Amino acid sequence: MSFKTLLVADQNAANILKIETADSPCCGDTARTCEYTTTYTAANTVSGITITNRAGASQALTFAAVSGAANVIAAIKAALAAAGYEDVSDSLESIAITGTTTFTVVAYSDVPLISIAASGGTATFTAKCIAVTLCNSTATISASAAAPTLSVNGKNAAMAAIVYGTTLGSAIATNINAVLTASGVLNATATVTPSTATGPYTVVFTAPVQTTIKTNWLGTGVFDLLDQTGCATDWV
Repeated sequence: MSFKTLLVADQNAANILKIETADSPCCGDTARTCEYTTTYTAANTVSGITITNRAGASQALTFAAVSGAANVIAAIKAALAAAGYEDVSDSLESIAITGTTTFTVVAYSDVPLISIAASGGTATFTAKCIAVTLCNSTATISASAAAPTLSVNGKNAAMAAIVYGTTLGSAIATNINAVLTASGVLNATATVTPSTATGPYTVVFTAPVQTTIKTNWLGTGVFDLLDQTGCATDWV
């Protein structure tokens, strides 16, 4: 579920057909869903949420102070609903609050969320508005490589030599990430464990779906195509 801007803010709540701004066929009716995150001290109470309204102005939606994740979620949902923003059933969770000492708030909304009014101070949201599907690929380095090569979407790049048992895993990760950056593929990263010089080294690539990654650790000219698994939506 995610929060959506209703095209008609004050329509009857019992209406069977409700049109969200994002689904309107009219020119100029647009809305963009983003992921919003913030944190606040779990012991604090919350008494409101500030949004950017339809007119493009900052608007504080206030309510009686509540505490606890479930109560805060319910109060925020009610405040948004009263202002004409609907909690729509879709693949996203409209708002979730997790944590113990510190609460992490994650919300998905086409209503721009600015901040939460907590008793300990204002908690400002950070927005990420581009949804990407990222997948993992895994490779193992178990021998020295004088001329390792990495191929990303058909673009080959030579890497620094790897001396098994001497080269740090962190150094290998730095080299691989430099190649990924140079490839021009956005949101592609790699981690290497362990970060020390104790092999074998496990390399986990994270890259957008349909990114083709091939490894040629020994520099022999024979590349291994890595399978993508564990694909999931992330926001950047």
